[in-house]
Amino acid sequence: MRLLPFWVVGAPAIGFFVAWPPTCLIVAAISVTLYTMRRWPGDQAGPAQKQKRAAYRLSTKRPRWLTDNRNEQRGKTMTFTPKNTDGHGVADKHRHNRIALGGLGAVVSTVAILAASPALAQDGMAAAQALVTEASQTPVFVDPGPAFDARACMADRSIFVIPLTSQNPFNVEIARGQTEAAEAIGFELTVWDNQLNVDQWVQGIATAINGGYDVIDLQGGVPPAALGPQIAEARDAGLKVVTTHLNDVTQEPDSQLDGAFAMNYTRAGQIMAAWSMLQTDGAVNAVIIGSDEIMPTSAFVSAIETYLDENCPNCQHSYVNVPVVEWGSGIQTEVQSALVADPSINYILPIYDSMSQFIVPALELTGRDDVRIATYNGTPFVLDLLREGDLVEMNVGESLGWVGWSGVDATMRLLCDEGTVTELNTPLYIFTDDNVETAGVPASYTQGYGDGYIDGFRALWGLD
Repeated sequence: MRLLPFWVVGAPAIGFFVAWPPTCLIVAAISVTLYTMRRWPGDQAGPAQKQKRAAYRLSTKRPRWLTDNRNEQRGKTMTFTPKNTDGHGVADKHRHNRIALGGLGAVVSTVAILAASPALAQDGMAAAQALVTEASQTPVFVDPGPAFDARACMADRSIFVIPLTSQNPFNVEIARGQTEAAEAIGFELTVWDNQLNVDQWVQGIATAINGGYDVIDLQGGVPPAALGPQIAEARDAGLKVVTTHLNDVTQEPDSQLDGAFAMNYTRAGQIMAAWSMLQTDGAVNAVIIGSDEIMPTSAFVSAIETYLDENCPNCQHSYVNVPVVEWGSGIQTEVQSALVADPSINYILPIYDSMSQFIVPALELTGRDDVRIATYNGTPFVLDLLREGDLVEMNVGESLGWVGWSGVDATMRLLCDEGTVTELNTPLYIFTDDNVETAGVPASYTQGYGDGYIDGFRALWGLD
């Protein structure tokens, strides 16, 4: 006889673990066992009923999962078995026992899961603590590749940078870092001025082609998909096209590109999740806020959700998408609605910290001064909010000057065959009340991280 698969009884019982309190789950599983162990109604049937049921068993096919395990072909019937001394089919007797064992297995498995859950939670909290502790250490420079002669590499070579916009301090600060690196080495680097306009990006690519540049860097968010024909034209003219700080390390870069120097948004999301776990003793109920049209958003949000799901059995989370053009009107409304609908929410996790300026008023208007904000980017005005108030509790920052130098390093390695870089070597660093003043008062994009990266790159490039 083929054994009754464990999942027939055991798996549903385990599945209820997600939705039922532990005590109810144990009672349910035991009930399954007791039900299946009792004698079936046929045991009290008269001779005529027993004869009819025996004839029925002879004439009908069994479900495939009850067919003899020696017959794998679909459609085989059970061979009628002789009755034992109490008048019941031996096959049915064994089947009843196996169902009972399956139910008992459900109880054992359920109890094992319940016993293991505290251990799993403890492991998750330990992992979260290790991650937060690591990200709280002063950033240290790590070589992105072997040393090389940068001046020899870039002799008679040039880079043309097209930032997402010249009006965003984020892009401006990265470009400043790129310019400083180029000046230290002594090659031409041009930053194209634009106001977040596709036509201006197109003009920039044309200028780079006509100017005889070697590389075009679409920096800080310029979407390659919007410039397909222009990128193809540039590459046909012999230029290489790269992106700096666009995609997450888990995302495949656009196939048109020669290089993509990614940011580890996944790690930033994991740090935010780990922080909220530690601050709530593993009882997070978070609202995650993002903007789906921004390329790394999906990976960023997934990192937070996955980390909580895998490491925090008692944590909850929901996600709200607010397009960038609706931040001013949509974020506050969404947060207020979420807080009213679920008073147990204790964390807001905006994946881009500039969203915080619209979350703080929502918390103040709803009187929810018990809810905290943990976020990413290290934008100066948000660091100021952290220093001056209580609602913004933690900000995962990165040095944008470091990003600029790292982007130049990666570009040079591509040009001069000095190794392939796919991820910027810019570390992530946690700012809290304890260290936020190191970012400056008021805060800046570059302070607080140290300047070890400058000495590190200079030594790596053979400048000192």
